Amino acid sequence: MKLNKRVTDENSFRCGWDNKANYAHGGAAVKKISPEASNARILTQSRGPVAGFPANLRNGALTVRLSEEEKKCQKKNIQCFIDHANFVQEGDSAARKLTFDESRAQDLMKNLLAIVKNVSDDQKADENSVFNNIQYDIVSLITALWNDLSCKDIKALQIRERRKQLSEWLANCVSQTIESVSEDVSSAPKRIRYLLSGNKVQDAVSVAQKNGFFQLSLLIPLAGSDRVQQMLTQQLVEWKENRIDTTIDEDLYMIYQMLAGRAKNVKTEGEVNMLSDLDWRRAFGFFLWHCSTNENDLIDAIDLYEEAFTSGQCSYPVPIKLQQRIPEGIKDIFPSTDIFDILFMILKLYRNS
Repeated sequence: MKLNKRVTDENSFRCGWDNKANYAHGGAAVKKISPEASNARILTQSRGPVAGFPANLRNGALTVRLSEEEKKCQKKNIQCFIDHANFVQEGDSAARKLTFDESRAQDLMKNLLAIVKNVSDDQKADENSVFNNIQYDIVSLITALWNDLSCKDIKALQIRERRKQLSEWLANCVSQTIESVSEDVSSAPKRIRYLLSGNKVQDAVSVAQKNGFFQLSLLIPLAGSDRVQQMLTQQLVEWKENRIDTTIDEDLYMIYQMLAGRAKNVKTEGEVNMLSDLDWRRAFGFFLWHCSTNENDLIDAIDLYEEAFTSGQCSYPVPIKLQQRIPEGIKDIFPSTDIFDILFMILKLYRNS
């Protein structure tokens, strides 16, 4: 089926939501009509004159400038959806409904991922590629959570493989942030901590060995082990009892706290929150990589993270654009928001499915 010209010319999609999650037509918010009203057959009514779709998007700060490659990518995505869809008409005068065959869902995910990955690989990491990078993160997350597993008949192996796929997705998702931050850090313990917050274990081990932290370099690969976490938790307790924690570098202490799987810990000089300067994806990564083992369902990590941000312990899952507005160096201040990152909403959908 060929794409409708109005779709490719961006003239047909006129309904959606504004940036406050209100239903919108032409980018302008609309309201529902009560069933008792004389015009009850009208489902929605514009609150004001429609100023035009592009104009309303600009007013709502929703405008995204796409590169030519990203525009081509969107056309391919729409065509891919149409190719995998069924159009059903239940009567001569009824509008056709769009449905998807579950048996083709895996093929749809695979094809969408290939489309957005090609564009993402070809583009440089600049502002013009932000849209497709976000799109790639979304499609690759959906694939990691719902693609068919070869070991799906064995529950324990299925849990381990699903965790592995999500872990690889998350590490890739935060890699650019980790690389940009760690390169500007001169302190070895701080660099190790940043690398571990992105699950870059081998890089962290390498930095530890080059700077003489040989015992730490042996402990890092064992992160997530119950036995190691119990041992390190006891070590933190002994340091506090002997007031040795007052002589340990703050970032080095937080590394041991991270490996012990403790988001918060009380030392001689007060409480230490090792999630205080992490964005939401790396905060979630802490619970996935350091607070649960490979035998735990990844749902446990999602629940632990949600409990942490709702209790004011770490960053809310804010969209990347909102995260960028938070000044660097701000610690232990986590503004609440009703606008969650779509990546977290996908995790929640998996959690509740």
